[in-house]
Amino acid sequence: MRKIVLMGSAKTMGTDFAQLEEFPDDVTDDQLDKAAWEASIENAEMYGWSYTGSDELLGDEEYDDFISDSELNYYWEDYDPEKHDRLI
Repeated sequence: MRKIVLMGSAKTMGTDFAQLEEFPDDVTDDQLDKAAWEASIENAEMYGWSYTGSDELLGDEEYDDFISDSELNYYWEDYDPEKHDRLI
């Protein structure tokens, strides 16, 4: 198994996250990118934002209630205890 740290933030400062996950050794970079993206959306939802998938407003809803791809920051790194233990 491959240990990966998914990291990112959403929309504003103070929404940073880091979580350790295990993946099969043959996981692809694309699969890890998708996992980090999904974790970023879940993180945003914990702050009360709904994911829109685009930068356009939806109906009469307030923009502050939504988050789009351009407001998500996400990435992943192979787990390094010296670097990541303080984050997770």
